Amino acid sequence: MKELTKRQQEIVEKAIEIIAEEGFHKLTTKNLAEKVGFSEPALYRHFKDKQEIVLAVIKTIESNMLNLAKKIDLSKKTEEIFFSLTCLITSYLKKVKGVTILIMSESSLENDDIVKDAMYSFYLKMLKYVSNILSKKKKEGEVKKEIDEKIAAQVFLGILHSMVLKYFLAGRSIEIDENCNEIVKIFLEGVLV
Repeated sequence: MKELTKRQQEIVEKAIEIIAEEGFHKLTTKNLAEKVGFSEPALYRHFKDKQEIVLAVIKTIESNMLNLAKKIDLSKKTEEIFFSLTCLITSYLKKVKGVTILIMSESSLENDDIVKDAMYSFYLKMLKYVSNILSKKKKEGEVKKEIDEKIAAQVFLGILHSMVLKYFLAGRSIEIDENCNEIVKIFLEGVLV
């Protein structure tokens, strides 16, 4: 996807707001046009359809999360890396109100293979990033040799997913990162030497 124009970025931000506040099912071009402040036909000058808007939302979130993750100093100890990674990701998920989980769960119900593929691609990129950290730290002797990095990365991403799910199920009345340090410590006990 090419770089978004300023107006497209504004539309994407409003789409994220709608998804976060009202749910993925409430993201309609009519609702979005009203939120942005122009007519529905004007919306189509910036995006061809709702699917293209959702894909832009996913790409924006993917880019933001991967850029945050890449800011982490991988020369630090594994423990520091995973605490930093968890903090950065949960802070971002707080900002966008965990919208990735909503898109992931609700889009799977809509049988939109293109959106599912985009979410899966995003997931695989995050999985690879975390797996690469674990692989690097295994070579440095900080991660147990018997640990499968891909499975451990999947467990780590599952932890983040669980934290956001709990946030939604609690009606957003708790913090996404509630008990975060304890959860990450348990994960690290399983992988560190």
